[in-house]
Amino acid sequence: MVESDLAIHPSYDGCPDPLAFLDEPNGKMSEQDEQDFHGYVRGHLIAKSLSGPHESYNIVPMKAYFNNGKGIKWGQLETKIRKQIEAGKSTRHRMTVMVDYDDENADPRVPISFRVKHQSFENGTWVEHENIELAHEVDDPQLGKLTEQTYMNHFNQIELHQLVVSGELEKQFSSGEVKLGALDNKASELPSVLRPYLPNATKAQGKYNQVLNSFMKDESYQKAYQDDELAALKTHVEKTGHLPPLGMAYPQKVEHRPYEEADLLWLSGVLGNLGTTLKIKGRFSDKQREIILQMNMTRNGGVIKSDDPNDPHQILSKNGTANRPEIDHIIPRTQGGSNFFSNARVVSWEVNNIIERNKETDDLADRKYIEANHPEKALNLRIYDVFEKENRPLSDVEIAQKIQESGFQFNGSPEKEVEAALNKMKASGRVEEREEDASFDDAPRAWKRPRTIKKISPVKIASLRRFKVFTLKKRGPYRKERY
Repeated sequence: MVESDLAIHPSYDGCPDPLAFLDEPNGKMSEQDEQDFHGYVRGHLIAKSLSGPHESYNIVPMKAYFNNGKGIKWGQLETKIRKQIEAGKSTRHRMTVMVDYDDENADPRVPISFRVKHQSFENGTWVEHENIELAHEVDDPQLGKLTEQTYMNHFNQIELHQLVVSGELEKQFSSGEVKLGALDNKASELPSVLRPYLPNATKAQGKYNQVLNSFMKDESYQKAYQDDELAALKTHVEKTGHLPPLGMAYPQKVEHRPYEEADLLWLSGVLGNLGTTLKIKGRFSDKQREIILQMNMTRNGGVIKSDDPNDPHQILSKNGTANRPEIDHIIPRTQGGSNFFSNARVVSWEVNNIIERNKETDDLADRKYIEANHPEKALNLRIYDVFEKENRPLSDVEIAQKIQESGFQFNGSPEKEVEAALNKMKASGRVEEREEDASFDDAPRAWKRPRTIKKISPVKIASLRRFKVFTLKKRGPYRKERY
């Protein structure tokens, strides 16, 4: 039996193999299993679009006609239940699937029937909508005998996420025709009801300048920006439709700002009072958190999804533990990150509290600010530059050589300084390290004194055996394709 509370979920790529066809101990289908499986498709007991687990224990072999054919079959039943959920009469739905097998006269790995029950919770009681048994045609037995019998009950609590966006936000988020933040859209091409809610570049620029002026009272910002640079920042929103790079307030690259549109809407006067002041090291207010989650659900089909593609928990649940959604400052408050929407992302509790608890964000901030206030991090920026330009694994020797060639002045040994910086990056999770076998051709990458390479024999090179190479872990982009 599989039972699950239901929610509407987006589709997934690929499909796991059915649990009944997996071999022990490798957990994969054998060649014989692959042959036996011919003629079947992988069917979800609880549909993936209804929040069913995308795991082998929720997958069974089904005939294609049964899963996708016409008439009262599996695909039609899933569609019918989905429409009942979308009707919105109840916020809680439950689906139970009882699976029956014939161990004597049919392949014991393939169900011969499914009994499906669908209920919704209305006015304090569970109301039954479906209670139907569907027969499933099974081929002749492929196994001589049933060697093992396993009973499994799976209970999967998944919250039904309601889109609670209201007022101006509802009008703003509900149209698939509008790309929020696309200030170059012509008003004549948009539905008339939506035109008043588009971010207004002129209004946003005026309000942004007020915020900018408060930032410029900070000594670190005064050190980073000259008058002419400040003047350019003050016209940036109106010219580009994006916030300008600004110190450590938020990521300098637009692709790393998944909720920048909310900043533009607030600066345009659409969102009203946020219950806080946008400032350096500011915390997100309750209203900001609500808006961020609403935007996330709207663009992800009603569920909360992580903005970090490297998050081990892509689908998040408010009732979860490691997969509970948290609003993370992309550039941490301790490093000068602000509470602009542009500095927010939705990630799992595990990412925010364990995986990236001590994250390195120098490459996200505005370079002028870093160079003016943190000269000790200048080497880090050069290392990021080399990784970005070369786009391949590099040894510390290679990195040191390329930075020297750029004219950078080291205080001591280039190799030692680069090695120390890389070790810190590795500790923060920004850089990954592995070892490679050294060959004669690899000498310039592996040998600590490149200028003496010509004097080294192949025998000496062979004695090097292995050397370390480093790879920069790519970020995001956090920003998703718009609505």
